[in-house]
Amino acid sequence: MTIDAVIAWVDGADPVHRAARAEYAQAPADGDETRFVQSGEIYVAIASILKFAPFIRRIFLVTDNQVPADLELFAASGLSAPDGIEVVDHDVIFNGLPAARPNFNTRAIEGAMHRIPGLSPSFVYFNDDMFLNSTATPGDFFQGGLPVLRGEMIKTRAARPLFRAKSALKRAVGRPDTRPSHLVSQEVGARLMGFERTFLRVPHVPHPLRVPTIEEALAAHPGLLDAQVWFRFRDRAQYSAVSLANHAEMAQGVPVLPSPDLVYLRDGRDSSFADDLARIADGAAPYACLQGVEGLAPERRRDLMETLVKRFASHLPNRIRERLLDPDQDARSSCHIGGKMASS
Repeated sequence: MTIDAVIAWVDGADPVHRAARAEYAQAPADGDETRFVQSGEIYVAIASILKFAPFIRRIFLVTDNQVPADLELFAASGLSAPDGIEVVDHDVIFNGLPAARPNFNTRAIEGAMHRIPGLSPSFVYFNDDMFLNSTATPGDFFQGGLPVLRGEMIKTRAARPLFRAKSALKRAVGRPDTRPSHLVSQEVGARLMGFERTFLRVPHVPHPLRVPTIEEALAAHPGLLDAQVWFRFRDRAQYSAVSLANHAEMAQGVPVLPSPDLVYLRDGRDSSFADDLARIADGAAPYACLQGVEGLAPERRRDLMETLVKRFASHLPNRIRERLLDPDQDARSSCHIGGKMASS
């Protein structure tokens, strides 16, 4: 069975990207600006796949006219095959669609990622802040050709009277909840597949997906993908592509297993920070997700990066190790496709 990996990535510190985002953000932003900030997590995600999931045939990196600096060193150092890491531009996945361009919307990008040319029918989707933290097997993601779904079934908003009452009160006083939250997008995806009372809430881990399942779900809802990619920024009306696929699989009888163990490090303010680093260092949890790294106190950021570099040293080129340990390089980490440097 051939399995690829897909990672969506953006360098929000790139001046070109920042200027474009500011130009189009006439209305209030759709969420936390830190979603666009990167601190080298993409290198860790790639190294983790190379180290712990060598069965992955190819890593597709979906970007908007950007390439992480020194990305070619993975192949040059013999850590990946010459064609083992491929950069795919948004223009490719949005080709033929009425997508807003430029697009700063993760949900639009995820909605079209199954259109990557040459993508294997079965693939694993990573956000760029997720990584593998112990040895994985194909069976961790697909069994008998079907995805291994993990998470927790929770009630939809329609099935929670108290929630409905609170929402009605907010609307009555002119303060409706318009946040395009991740949880809401999962519920929207579930409802599209006929799940009205409960839906699968997934953890922040890599997601196994099947291209035929996504294509069939979209075919059952003509115009759905066009509407999804029309939004330049996230919107509450949008669905999670992962949720859409998961619930399409569930509708065909694919079971749901409990959530796996996970190191979920958010901003480093939690008192468990030292324990989280220890669990990354010894591989106690198979997955990890790092959010808000740019907000860490300098000493905590240093401790985190030293832990990550040590954990993945065997699969990180020397120059990238240095980049991760030097916070001053964070803001000059990408170049533009076509050779024009956005930062150096």
